[in-house]
Amino acid sequence: MAPTTCGGQIYLPIPDSALGTFLGLLFFGGVLGTGYSINCLRKAQQRTAFGVFGMNLMISHLLLLTITPLRIVHLALHGTWLPRHTFCSIMKAFVYMHMYVSIMLLLCLCVYRFIQLGHSFTDNHRSLPHSYAAPLCVVTWLLGISAVIPVYGEMHSSTSPNVTQANMVGGNCFVYTGQARLPFTLHVNAVLVSLFMTSCITMATCWVLLCRHLRSQRGSVEMRALYKVLWMFVVFLFCYAPYHGTILPYLLSNQDAEASCTRRKMFFTVNKICLHLTELSVCLDPLIFFFMARVVKS
Repeated sequence: MAPTTCGGQIYLPIPDSALGTFLGLLFFGGVLGTGYSINCLRKAQQRTAFGVFGMNLMISHLLLLTITPLRIVHLALHGTWLPRHTFCSIMKAFVYMHMYVSIMLLLCLCVYRFIQLGHSFTDNHRSLPHSYAAPLCVVTWLLGISAVIPVYGEMHSSTSPNVTQANMVGGNCFVYTGQARLPFTLHVNAVLVSLFMTSCITMATCWVLLCRHLRSQRGSVEMRALYKVLWMFVVFLFCYAPYHGTILPYLLSNQDAEASCTRRKMFFTVNKICLHLTELSVCLDPLIFFFMARVVKS
């Protein structure tokens, strides 16, 4: 492992071999899961909002999977294949855009399923319109694109090209580095964390209200429906809560001139691991469509 430094930059990379293995497994599992989900959605008997949200979610996963082999090759060649600054710019854009598009689409799926189940057990002939799904997906993609603003704001604010290049070795370009001291980056990330917290509270509220709505109905069908909605929430928390719980402390530790090197390195490493954890959604999200295959196809 490369030596660590502390000061204007913190350099404590995860070993390239470990990161390459993780990305390889991620690519294999993601291709299988995403392929199954897309096939399941294509076989749907009618177009629904659930299918529209689900297909857009799988498209976001495909974008991340498309760049994964490039990341593996880049790691294997120790960053000598492409210019590091250009490579890191592209990779960061895809990783952050995928994260926030997935967050918003999972929220849409959960809320839609909550509304659908609330009606389905009281009025079997009532269907929900799907005309609003496409505009919501457009807004979601625009939000995902805007989420890369702090990434480029950080990179174009560099005051030391040599240090910037040093922090882009291997997989080390997927985190905010010392340039993240700008208030702009911190403020934008605070907005994104607030967005995540709002989504989290909304999903939790939907599940609690659905539990109350169905508590008088103890049938197996109702309980299975509750567990499937709960699975969405569990995947959401597992993949995205750790990152959003550590990004602000990490940025604040970079701003704190009195913070010890040990503290900075700790937040650096934790934030880096949590950022890669968000990518596991490409393997876990398809399980939603596996569990709900009958719902999707009907």
